[in-house]
Amino acid sequence: MDCKGICKEDGLTFTWVFENFRYCGRKNGERISTPTFAKGINDPIYFSLELYPKGFDIKSKDFISFYLYSHSSNNSDIVYNIDFQLSFIAVDGSVLVSKRLQVNDFKSGQRWGFEEFVEHEEV
Repeated sequence: MDCKGICKEDGLTFTWVFENFRYCGRKNGERISTPTFAKGINDPIYFSLELYPKGFDIKSKDFISFYLYSHSSNNSDIVYNIDFQLSFIAVDGSVLVSKRLQVNDFKSGQRWGFEEFVEHEEV
């Protein structure tokens, strides 16, 4: 499993590369997380991606759950307006699935994303 981040002037693109994703061997409710990455320079916001290959909970056991997590910070009272997109990209560069979410009250210590991002068979 490899992780790399790419910063763009108008936002942030974080690329998370998996090899042999089908064999990652997690149980329902067990997650894989990226290293923490930051958005912003003077007062950065720290995030990580969380992936639950066998679902976040029993309700989503047939799905892959995918979230953006905002780590706790000194400014825990600050509320962020965040527009983000989570995607699965195939080896050939084609988009397997992509979902976008706009959150107007994203707080430190919260995760936002998709409990049923994509069914296992589709990846």
